[in-house]
Amino acid sequence: MAKCLPTTTAAGLASLAFAAPPAIHGALGYSVYIPEWDDRVNLLTGEDSRGQPVPENILYPRVSLTLFERLAESGIPSAVVSPDVFRHSGFSRWLYAGATYAGYEMSHPLDAVEVVASCLDHGYRFIWLYWPYIDQAAHVSGPTSQETDRALTVWDNAYEAAFYRWRAHQRVALLVTADHGMMDLDPRQAILRRDRRVAPLWVRRWAGERRAITTEMEPDEVHALVGGIATVYDQQKLWGEGWYGGPPAKASWQSRTLRTLIIPQVGVQFQQDGLRDAATMKGGHGAWTNDERQIPVIVQTW
Repeated sequence: MAKCLPTTTAAGLASLAFAAPPAIHGALGYSVYIPEWDDRVNLLTGEDSRGQPVPENILYPRVSLTLFERLAESGIPSAVVSPDVFRHSGFSRWLYAGATYAGYEMSHPLDAVEVVASCLDHGYRFIWLYWPYIDQAAHVSGPTSQETDRALTVWDNAYEAAFYRWRAHQRVALLVTADHGMMDLDPRQAILRRDRRVAPLWVRRWAGERRAITTEMEPDEVHALVGGIATVYDQQKLWGEGWYGGPPAKASWQSRTLRTLIIPQVGVQFQQDGLRDAATMKGGHGAWTNDERQIPVIVQTW
């Protein structure tokens, strides 16, 4: 299995959209420390720890073309089919530059099948469909829960409907994959913000998410605090070993990951989610267990 960090939505989607690893595009976590802003910022919402929006030119600097822009240069029109609620976010503008955004109502997932069909009818030759429902169910209820099974059933129904709806178009290649994996978490084992063992972390610069916290503190200093409940890694070593996909495309990228990475034990989460206290969840990702790193790849052509 190839080295890959971090296993989170911002990094995974950006790696697909730019066809490049996090070391190139800079989406190095769910939330990252932005040295130019001197605060941690959630890459999905574009907001800092105080809920203030960060200028997009600071948060999402362009260091390479998106896949959609490269396709456009070759005369291939592309469309992104994704819930309308995400249409106007800075993250979407960054991620989908070069594509036409075709939205669908979040509460009507099967509508996405018809929106894709409409894009095919209008001559779009590359179409990206974002389907967030399995991820949502797995976070709230756990990836092995009945709720997630039901979400998978909805996807199976949509996939079957899509096959019959789209197969009128000849010479289609359909690739299904994901931006990360997921593991079951036990809320009873969560490392809470009020836990005295981790209290020093929250008064220093930090970022990340419930399965992977980064801090400005030195590795030895962090190990003395959490060595019994988490594994501590030197970020300089991880960068040097290529875990983020090679050397940083911008010097500030390495600063985004701070000094030390903390990975809690299997099935354990930090209550902190990168911006605020959060409800503990039954499913999560961000670290590097097989459950978090393995993703499906399904290819079908006709």
